[in-house]
Amino acid sequence: MTLTETRQLGIEFERRVQTMIPETEFLAKLDTDTIYSFINQYQDKLIQELYRTIDQVESSNNETYLETLLNSMMETATLTLSDTAPIRRSELPTDFGLYIKSYSNVSNTYRYR
Repeated sequence: MTLTETRQLGIEFERRVQTMIPETEFLAKLDTDTIYSFINQYQDKLIQELYRTIDQVESSNNETYLETLLNSMMETATLTLSDTAPIRRSELPTDFGLYIKSYSNVSNTYRYR
């Protein structure tokens, strides 16, 4: 989602809240952080629910549709481990919402002698 689309989403959210609860227009106006907090919280709930639904879907067409939705929100991070230093928690990406899976490419093995 682009910055402009995100801003439009926030404006539309505020407009709909004001339609449902008119006093939020002047008396209890929601600030931008609160609006985006609500949107992010619902997005997290929606994604978790979609993952739960994939396991229960019978039709392959519906499953493909759900996976397409989720793949459009997926991001990949590549982490490299040196021979001497392990990856520290502070080096992990902080802007992801849900860990899904990982793959490891191993170039060496350690065998107990």
